[in-house]
Amino acid sequence: MTTVANLTTSIARVTSALGDVDEQLIKEFMQDAQDVLKHEYDWPFLQKTGTITVVSGTDTYNLPSDYDKMSKLYYIDSAGTYYVIDPISDPAFYTNIGYTAIHYGVPNCYRQVGENDGVEMIQLGPTPSDNFISTYGSTLYVQYYRNPALISASTSPDWPTDFHSVLKWGTILLMAVAQSDAALIQSSSTLYEQMKRKQEVKYRLRYRDTYKPVLGRNLTPTPSPRRVLYEYGRKG
Repeated sequence: MTTVANLTTSIARVTSALGDVDEQLIKEFMQDAQDVLKHEYDWPFLQKTGTITVVSGTDTYNLPSDYDKMSKLYYIDSAGTYYVIDPISDPAFYTNIGYTAIHYGVPNCYRQVGENDGVEMIQLGPTPSDNFISTYGSTLYVQYYRNPALISASTSPDWPTDFHSVLKWGTILLMAVAQSDAALIQSSSTLYEQMKRKQEVKYRLRYRDTYKPVLGRNLTPTPSPRRVLYEYGRKG
């Protein structure tokens, strides 16, 4: 098992020309490199599905504690049909919640509204009603990308083993940039991009989800084919 401590030692050898670098500082750069890498691509191994239990009359809920970014928010009816709840901008949200009576308290959009003790939160619109819960149940499914575990010297990085070299060279690149070492920036950038692209090809998934959307504002179901943006900002 490659631990963070092993990677730190390896990184120190490469960056020795930068002078003596504290191991703790290397780990901090490695955490920064991890934060960059997790957003370079929608890595499928970081995707999880959690749940939210809705309560009638309550519109704001905590997302999972390891939440980083949303993939899809949906609920499922008794026939197994998926209904997607769309992301929406703040101005459009305040316009849309006026349709509560029309939609009988069926949420069809959400917006993120900050944090509660460090946990991201969302607000649903319209607010879930008794009618919604009796018809569809109280469970919403959150398909999301999680945050990898924080870098810790005693453990292995929270990435597949073949990503450890990517993380190593990403760390070296950030350190080189911080020290304005042009030669090391060039060499580490080339290696980082090559290794990252190799993993992107390996993990690239092509798929199409099928679902039945919630009612549009004119009460007409309007499916979104092949990731076309429309109405509430849905990405299929």
